[in-house]
Amino acid sequence: MPQWEDIKDLHHTIINMAGPLTLYLNGKIAHPDWDTIQNIWGDVFQCDWEGDWNTIPIEYPTPRTYRRIRTNRTYEKCKEYFGYNDPSRQHSISSYTDRYYVDEHENYLYESDINVTYILSVPMENVWLDELQDLLRFPVALAHAAVAGGHIQLLKHLVAECGVDVLRIGYFHSPHLGYAMDIAAYYGDLDMIKFLHDSGSQACSTGAMDVAAREGHFEVVKWLHENRTEGCTSAALDDAINHGHIHIAKYLEKHRSEGISANAMDEAAKYGRFDTVVFLNEQRHAKCTTEALDNAAAYGHFDIVKYLHENRSEGCTTRAMNGAVCNGCLDVVEFLHYNRTEGCTNFSIDSAARNGHLDILKFLHQHRTEGGTTKAIDRAAHRGQIAIVQFLHENRHEGCTTRAIDWAASAGHLDMVQYLLIHRTEGFTFRGIYWAANGGHDEVLRYLLENDLAQIRSKQAVERAIRDKNREAFVKLQALECRGSEGKDIDKMIWSDENVHYDEDDSNDDENDDMDVEEGENTTAIANENNEDVDMENDDENNEDNNSDTSYWDWDSDYSTEGCMF
Repeated sequence: MPQWEDIKDLHHTIINMAGPLTLYLNGKIAHPDWDTIQNIWGDVFQCDWEGDWNTIPIEYPTPRTYRRIRTNRTYEKCKEYFGYNDPSRQHSISSYTDRYYVDEHENYLYESDINVTYILSVPMENVWLDELQDLLRFPVALAHAAVAGGHIQLLKHLVAECGVDVLRIGYFHSPHLGYAMDIAAYYGDLDMIKFLHDSGSQACSTGAMDVAAREGHFEVVKWLHENRTEGCTSAALDDAINHGHIHIAKYLEKHRSEGISANAMDEAAKYGRFDTVVFLNEQRHAKCTTEALDNAAAYGHFDIVKYLHENRSEGCTTRAMNGAVCNGCLDVVEFLHYNRTEGCTNFSIDSAARNGHLDILKFLHQHRTEGGTTKAIDRAAHRGQIAIVQFLHENRHEGCTTRAIDWAASAGHLDMVQYLLIHRTEGFTFRGIYWAANGGHDEVLRYLLENDLAQIRSKQAVERAIRDKNREAFVKLQALECRGSEGKDIDKMIWSDENVHYDEDDSNDDENDDMDVEEGENTTAIANENNEDVDMENDDENNEDNNSDTSYWDWDSDYSTEGCMF
């Protein structure tokens, strides 16, 4: 038998016709992506490859990849290689309930009768019933798993031998959402769709064609159009265009009447799909709104920003520059400044400071007049942005509040606390002491106590620790002999089982005028239906002094700080 080296003249031809496994083994795929790795493993399984699996890139196969296994030998090798024989290993599962749901409005019971691991797609695809004995006790649940996994022969067996009524397989609540044909359409399982359809099933919605168009399953789109009546929505054409499935887009335009949605170009601009924006504008004369340029700017898609500016008349709002500033897109900020007139708001300087964009901050300071607020230094101090704070202190006049030191203390930024106490006059409140104690920032705590000569703030911090039942903070304050902690037996006091990471003020606080929260308003300067710029603290210039009865929750999360838009 001739060896590989004996047919060198045919190497090029063979390689050109080879599958992913052969290409990879011969060095033709240097850095395979996730999809390619799945295809390589698919070849390993389908060919029943006897080579060294350790030479294949490590990536857990999906159920659709496992389906290509046809022999028990490879199945058993897979279970061992990927750890399915080890009871201590956890694997991804899909759960199904053993009951029918006709539609999405039927009351759903959150229960799980079977848990299907990825490897079980092998016996399900090959209908190896001996491997499915535990699952066969719940035939309806297994039938749902068969539909979702594309195991048509198993579904036929369950219908013929186990009493499953295919007409009652309707809506899936878990692990997928949608009607049976919708889910099959998502995976491109035309044979499953045909079987359900031929069986008289009506478990289909516009979602089927929509999702098939999005995923690029042309034959499914065509068959649904020719054989079903549910049709689609404008999302089908939108998504086909946005995902580059031009052949599907042309088919839908020719055979369907739903057209493109009003926000198709807005969405394409937001996600940086330059070719789609150009196609929609030049080939389909689609409409857009100011959201297109706003979103493109906010997410740093400079090419789209420039194209929309030169080819559309809708313009943008202050959100465009605000968003670009917030996300650190200096090139976009400069372009908008020099080429458009909408400008920005004081949100820009505040968010540039908060997010540490010193280059943008300097540009805004030099070229814009909107200014900032005390939030700039406050938020920069909280995040330890010492260069930002120094620049703002030396070059701008907005100043800060006591929150700057309080929040810097809460985050353990000793250098920031020292700088602010030396160069600023706003000072700090008991919260800085309390949060430093609570966070275990001992050096910061000692430094603040050294600067609390009257011990009024340290006494308030002790009172807050007691009120919050925060043993950890109290112990630290007592160890440093803070006023109000003397003589108290911690073992006789009531403490919370959980460490307290927030501060809650009430009208009895001596310093509640200094209280402020970085509220968990899940709003952004981009997404506001009234097209008004959002200041993230309710757009109220007096808001910072009107929150004495609110909580300082999770102050460094993306949901709690107004400088974070996205």
